[in-house]
Amino acid sequence: MRAWIEADDAGRQFLSRAGEGVVVSVSPVGIAGPDGGYLFHLIALDCDHGPSGVRVRVRAQIATEDPLYAIGCSAFDDGRPMVWSVQWHRHDWVPADLPIISLDLATDAVGRLVELRLADFDHQVPEQIPASWERLRS
Repeated sequence: MRAWIEADDAGRQFLSRAGEGVVVSVSPVGIAGPDGGYLFHLIALDCDHGPSGVRVRVRAQIATEDPLYAIGCSAFDDGRPMVWSVQWHRHDWVPADLPIISLDLATDAVGRLVELRLADFDHQVPEQIPASWERLRS
């Protein structure tokens, strides 16, 4: 997982993180509207374990009408690895002069999913197949 700090047009810092992982849940956020639908959903991703071996789960909001929502639902059903990117923006009531790294992202900021796509795979057939694989074919 990679992380970096950027600034928006108003000069407020926000945190960006990107990596690979598997979508483990897609759940509605807030109260259902009159039609029974939700405006936002929360997508949770279990991220690849880094060299430290620490498990990380990233949660980010996505608008229901955003095309990434449909991709997230499909990824949840398939269980395939995805490349993701999330930006954490501070809430309006959090002072802009506080560094983003000093905030509690769970309460002081909202994570927004900005990228979700299928991870690249190497679909090449190996030139040599180990003998142990041959036994499995019969």
